Amino acid sequence: MALFNDLPRAKKEQEELLFAMAQFVLETSVHARVKGILDLENVTADALPVSGQSKAIIKRLLTALTDGMDLPDLADIASYSIIASESACSDDGEKLAMMMMAEGVISIQQGANPYVIGMKLASMLGVEMGDKLLSSLDGWLENFRAKYPRDEEEEDAPNEAVSVSSVEDILFLDDKTIHDFSAANPGLLVPALVFVDDEIKQKVLRCVSSDEKERIEKELSAIEKPTLESREKLLTLLRSHLQDAGYVLREV
Repeated sequence: MALFNDLPRAKKEQEELLFAMAQFVLETSVHARVKGILDLENVTADALPVSGQSKAIIKRLLTALTDGMDLPDLADIASYSIIASESACSDDGEKLAMMMMAEGVISIQQGANPYVIGMKLASMLGVEMGDKLLSSLDGWLENFRAKYPRDEEEEDAPNEAVSVSSVEDILFLDDKTIHDFSAANPGLLVPALVFVDDEIKQKVLRCVSSDEKERIEKELSAIEKPTLESREKLLTLLRSHLQDAGYVLREV
């Protein structure tokens, strides 16, 4: 879900600022993924080379994130705050950096993989600067993961309560869980995805390999008579997969 349709063009002289923001967003995403969103409560943007007004907006967005704000409300707060910001509006570099922050906060709320967030940020910077960011992405993420190691108990069992009462709940699972489930059940997703909307399809497709994505899209276009049975089978296997992975299923 893109918040902004019109992005300022990234310029060479803005690279230091934009890369600093990218690293801040990526570190925050790794932090949230490993320690949980609530652990972001004391994260500050003090070291970022942006104005005091922009730092206040970042604090506001992180507070809304840790408060458990619903996605549509968080998206509105993020977009309105930046559109109304005098400092962001007066400087294209700062405006683009704050747009990156806003997109990052939304992606963190959605549980996106940090690598996927990095690719999204790179796409906001144009081809040349975006490619340079992508070439640094693996190293950045490795450093951030070393800074926020998982506890052994967290590695063994997520202990995360999730609600999976319908196929649509796939949208609220993290990317790795979807990827692992798809790899274990390669023939099941296609008939079930016929029943869901485009947002869920795209979330699933971004979690699989390019070859798998091509196969799924081809098979989706060929399906004529999907069955409700496949949808129920997917739900049963998904719940079983999550339990085996250590998740606690929350009844609704």
